[in-house]
Amino acid sequence: MMGQGDKLTPESPEVTYKPGEDSNISASRRQRNLNYEASEETLKHINNKDNNSTSFGMKDNYTQENPDVKFFGGSFALGYKVNPWPNENDKLEELKLNKNNYDPNKKYFVQGQDIDTGIKVDNIDENAKERLVGQVYNPITGKIVPGASAYIGENGNIHIKMPEGALKKDENDKTVINEDSIFNTKDYKALQNLDVKFFARPRTAKEFKKIAETEDDLGSTGTDVETGAGTAVINHKGDNVTIDKQGIDRYDHYNLIGDFKLNLDDTRYYDQRFVDGNGDETSKVTSSAVKPGEEIKVGIVQPENPSDTDKSAEEMNGTQDRGEASGKLIMDFIDRENKGKAPEDQWKVNIDENDISKFTITPPKSAKAGDFIAVPIEYTYTNRSKDVHWFHFVVQESTYIRPEYDAQVNYPVNEQTSDPTVAQDDKRIAPDKYSLPDTLETDEAGNKLVTDDKGNKWTVKIDEKLGKVSAKPVDPQAFDGG
Repeated sequence: MMGQGDKLTPESPEVTYKPGEDSNISASRRQRNLNYEASEETLKHINNKDNNSTSFGMKDNYTQENPDVKFFGGSFALGYKVNPWPNENDKLEELKLNKNNYDPNKKYFVQGQDIDTGIKVDNIDENAKERLVGQVYNPITGKIVPGASAYIGENGNIHIKMPEGALKKDENDKTVINEDSIFNTKDYKALQNLDVKFFARPRTAKEFKKIAETEDDLGSTGTDVETGAGTAVINHKGDNVTIDKQGIDRYDHYNLIGDFKLNLDDTRYYDQRFVDGNGDETSKVTSSAVKPGEEIKVGIVQPENPSDTDKSAEEMNGTQDRGEASGKLIMDFIDRENKGKAPEDQWKVNIDENDISKFTITPPKSAKAGDFIAVPIEYTYTNRSKDVHWFHFVVQESTYIRPEYDAQVNYPVNEQTSDPTVAQDDKRIAPDKYSLPDTLETDEAGNKLVTDDKGNKWTVKIDEKLGKVSAKPVDPQAFDGG
């Protein structure tokens, strides 16, 4: 072996290291093989983290010329072994995700369920199974998703444990909002996908040693040596693992072996077309015309040639049954409008909690032309995205004329009367018959009775043809205002 600083030729690099071991010559028939195998000390020098380059050489010392000798001739082989990267298996084969059986366009509900993605890891071995770790990330913030995990299942496929979604079933098996879900927070509300990444951790000294001492396909083994970079303790799947540092960044950190996205079920996969009782598509009219005291229905109707996102009433109800969507009519506007009014002067809304595709609304009989109400229906999906449809109802002028009566104040011993005032309008229909409500109280003689705000009872009657109303106190002597 040549000494440090020696040069074999003027052009060759200087020798930087002289190994402590020499080469040897072995016989193979007429051929003589020159063999050199580095010792553990030499390997430690070559592999030291502070040593960027090693150059050493050997030279012969023939005592006489022999033109028939072909030194090296056409046969020269240099063999060496290297430690595999973290993203390689023990045979230096690259670990990578095989997505042949994965549909990147498929959508997944967020319901805390386990998903088999069909993705496999190519070239995985027993050591890699332990070293691989999966993480699920928020693609916007880059943070790990609480309650989610990624792992390799018993069938060899990558599985994802989904977090709890924005919906849940209550004690009555009804789909309701899950207020405890992360999808009700700012960072996750209406998130459309999740990022999944798989990493391979760096190896321990024991793992490197096992690889080196395992015979390769040619029956050869190697020697694993320290690099001088020391060790480091990392947390891997919840346990502390001591890795053997190699002094090269890629060796000493987790290696990404692949990633993919999970598309979440979202409002973009749902469209609802509503038609009102007038036959109008609600999204194409500013309001639906309603009449005092008359019910109007609103419901989902699919287009003639629906797309994949156009949902029928049956489909929307199915999503609620399966916990994939929740439908709710927002009553805030109606509640404010009805506040403080007598029941007969309130707007009425009717919806079946088991049918989130339709509802009915009825204005009060006392509603005037131009009165209006606004009602939104809200569909919430498992990622907390929403579809909101607003419906506006405007009371139209009635096709019938409603008679008006003037209030009178007379001494109660006398019978009170009031004639109807009927507007003169050729376009609307005047009443041809009058009657008192069937719900009024009656006395033993069958007379209709009403009670005023002071508790006085009155006997009332009406002229069915002319509409004149008459009222007389049942007990004028006990009358006390009202």
